[in-house]
Amino acid sequence: MAAAALAAAMSASAQHPSVVTNPNWLRRPTADEIGSVWPAEALKRGLGGVARLKCEVDLQGLVQDCSVVSEDPTGFGFGGAALALTPKFLFRPGTRDGAPVTASVIIPISFSMDAGGLAKDQPRPPIGSHIPSRQPVGEEFFLVATVPWDRAPSSAEVAAAYPRDARPGTGAGHVVLACRFSKTGDLKDCTTDVERPQWQGFAQAAKSLIPKFHLDPAAAEGTDVSKLRINLAIHFTPPGAQETRLIDHPEWISAGESNGDLFPDKAARAGLATGRAVLNCVADTAGRMAACQVTSEDPVGMDFGAAAVKTTAAVRINRWQANGEPADGAHVAFAVRLNKDEPEEQQKSEGAKP
Repeated sequence: MAAAALAAAMSASAQHPSVVTNPNWLRRPTADEIGSVWPAEALKRGLGGVARLKCEVDLQGLVQDCSVVSEDPTGFGFGGAALALTPKFLFRPGTRDGAPVTASVIIPISFSMDAGGLAKDQPRPPIGSHIPSRQPVGEEFFLVATVPWDRAPSSAEVAAAYPRDARPGTGAGHVVLACRFSKTGDLKDCTTDVERPQWQGFAQAAKSLIPKFHLDPAAAEGTDVSKLRINLAIHFTPPGAQETRLIDHPEWISAGESNGDLFPDKAARAGLATGRAVLNCVADTAGRMAACQVTSEDPVGMDFGAAAVKTTAAVRINRWQANGEPADGAHVAFAVRLNKDEPEEQQKSEGAKP
């Protein structure tokens, strides 16, 4: 009987396999946008290149957790330049049996002197890209992918800014603003690069949030903050939408200073030298961790979970995420490793999926 039921289930599964579709481009970077982030030193030498990024496409078609897989040639900043473009990427999400799912993609970005909008006999834009080369040409400024905001809109403020004139059923909106910074770290001269969907008031809503962003000039690490440019993504979720946001690759602004005294006494008495716990916390409006829960410990029963929770008092993630969403209210999954008798600066939070 059991064998017959199992055979029937296997037969049904074979007749109705899952239908999976991969993410597809809805908006890819234009030749002008690629030209605008061309690494400065490569531009001076007339060099092109290719960078390959690995990103997660979320349920809304936005990219997150992007990293550089490769760049050719190396050492000129093509990978960093490609990362600076990611707020402009928009995909049709991948699906499984018709339902949107998160999926990984490899994204090649070609910096071609012929195909990329910079033929060798054309004037080249006076732009230096993401900071690795630090050698801009022409007008001196740097395009950055993200900055450690010391002020950014909260989830409530973003929700309140959702355009009232949006048609019923419009759903989520996504805007990318190209902005400059003032000498005091405020955003200025923002123009709309991307608005999806158009003509529903999302660009105006995004611009209404501009005064709520601020970068502490001291965080620019010696660079004149007024020379920074940013492609700022702002994502709007429709009012009343029920969703649990998860940040599983947090951008740490402060990893804190772990104290060797936090190593569990129980683990020390058992002769252990190291342990690890995975936490799930909720970020507040300052990017601090709250309501932390232990999801796993290794080894179990040695109090590493309780000790890991204590380390979160000094850690903070960026208030605004690169995918265009505020951090507050999102669940943050990360791992904390504690090592016995190790220098304090070596005991840090590790970004990790549980």
